[in-house]
Amino acid sequence: MISMDRVLHSLVCVSFFVGWYLIQYALLAFPGITTYNDALAAWPLFTILFILPYSLFSRAYYQKRTGLMPFGTVRFSDLRLPIIAMVILSVATMFYGEDETSILEMLALSPLHQFILVVSVVFAAPIIEEIIFRGFLLNAGMGYGPNGKHVMIIITSVLFAMIHHQYNSPATFIMIFVMSVIFCHVRIQTNSLMAPIILHMINNAVAMLLLFLLNDTP
Repeated sequence: MISMDRVLHSLVCVSFFVGWYLIQYALLAFPGITTYNDALAAWPLFTILFILPYSLFSRAYYQKRTGLMPFGTVRFSDLRLPIIAMVILSVATMFYGEDETSILEMLALSPLHQFILVVSVVFAAPIIEEIIFRGFLLNAGMGYGPNGKHVMIIITSVLFAMIHHQYNSPATFIMIFVMSVIFCHVRIQTNSLMAPIILHMINNAVAMLLLFLLNDTP
């Protein structure tokens, strides 16, 4: 029988996820944000100034109350196989994916906006998304046995792929889904949130580096 404490814990975890989802719409209330290009330029700074603090404070409060979301420690041996899997996945996506217009539009931003974008994508986004998805959302399904864990990994990964709605290629969505599954397993096996954060940062850093190198025009 499932205890009420377990159900309440799951609802609390989901509420933090819902809070993260809703806070993103606050950007629409900012004056001057009327077009997609406006949002593209403002989003990285909004992420750093508002969404990152929300995620960090939520995680700190939850960890203090439950102890179920430690940053933990990381060993290279924990990252070796996931990194190899990420490389294979990225190479496969390069062959079967399509050019994403939303990514190319980033190159039209000013140098200052590009710098803020890099900080947001490489550092802020991995911390935020791992806390929200591999932290709160994954924890919502823990404690319900092996089936509950596996179902929550799938749900977490589907939602993680869906929130990256700026992409158009099915191959990109599949890549993001599989990447999330990898991050979920790493989080569970290491009991460390830092491990998937580092993997996520590596993935985003390589993606941003290739974006600027391969599209650098004289």
